[in-house]
Amino acid sequence: MYHDARVSVSQDFKEPLSSLDMHVHIQDFAESPEQSRLALDGFLRALTGFCFERDVFTGDSVDLDTFVVLASVFCFGSRWFAAGGAKSSTGEFHAESLSDSRGDDYVQMLTMTGRFQFAQFNKDDAFEGTLLDIPYQDPRRSLAIFVPAPSSNLAALEKNLNAAVILTSLGRLEHRGLVEVTLPRMKVKCLTDLKHYLPPMGVVDAFTDSADFVNMARIVGLRVSAAKHLAVFRAGHRGPKTAVAEAVANEHLHALCRL
Repeated sequence: MYHDARVSVSQDFKEPLSSLDMHVHIQDFAESPEQSRLALDGFLRALTGFCFERDVFTGDSVDLDTFVVLASVFCFGSRWFAAGGAKSSTGEFHAESLSDSRGDDYVQMLTMTGRFQFAQFNKDDAFEGTLLDIPYQDPRRSLAIFVPAPSSNLAALEKNLNAAVILTSLGRLEHRGLVEVTLPRMKVKCLTDLKHYLPPMGVVDAFTDSADFVNMARIVGLRVSAAKHLAVFRAGHRGPKTAVAEAVANEHLHALCRL
């Protein structure tokens, strides 16, 4: 959260935030709106590894009258599998339909063979395809990949996926076998203007003069001027050679040797 120097945030408001992963910064929007915007912009872009272009917060969202700016940042920076486990190659991405004019693209790919959990689904299920679960270096986390069947397509798969279907599908992960996985090195990013999406969800007053933030600070006209959510997902080539990473790599190697 960024607030203007004119806003004296109450201690009662700050204390509950101390237990959360939330940071409060002070900017002088009233005296230096553009400099404050650039500082805010640069800091948030740095947190995401500069995945986003300049002007995350455009000039019209931060001005002399700005009191409060909210920003949330989510970065999932994963390096594929265990250290040294993934092999780099180049693969071809094909357009899904003949009407797609983009054609084929050659992209950097990662390939690894290992024993992974998977589940298969047919036409009697919510979707036709395969679900593959790939563990990361931290065993508490994994990447779930939904792959459409040859008789289906990605659009049909996406249409049928919802929270209930995803949870049910994950519950059916029971088979474990030797699988060769090939995926592109990927970096997915999304910048969401919460000021556009929150009002339809019922958060209306926060962005208007009707806002009531008296528990935060007793100042007339206190409201949220801008709110953005930055999300980044990365899958790199090779993880750091830590003890945990080496253990996971050796586990996969021993599994292959047992076969």
